[in-house]
Amino acid sequence: VHFEGGPEVGARAVLWSRTALRVMELLERREGVHTQASLYDFARAVRWSEVVASEQQTLSVGAVLSLDRARASGKMRAGDWVCRSCNALVFASKDECYQCGEPRDADTAA
Repeated sequence: VHFEGGPEVGARAVLWSRTALRVMELLERREGVHTQASLYDFARAVRWSEVVASEQQTLSVGAVLSLDRARASGKMRAGDWVCRSCNALVFASKDECYQCGEPRDADTAA
């Protein structure tokens, strides 16, 4: 499901979604993040003070750096696919990318 809105809309989505899934927001995008070190450098460059209100709040940063690594780690399961538009890893049950809305096609099957 994709929707747009401010923080209040996001809070309502979390409150009323009744799902174990998280509501995610794309904060930044960068090409060339291929290693653990470059991922951490990228995460350090994000303006976190614009995202979290205090140092008591926490969040999680995750990434899939390669299809081979995703498969080996068990994060990619049979049928999952990579979006040809934004390179997001998408669950097999989805017909369009959660991140950009690009529809799945025959070439995106894992």
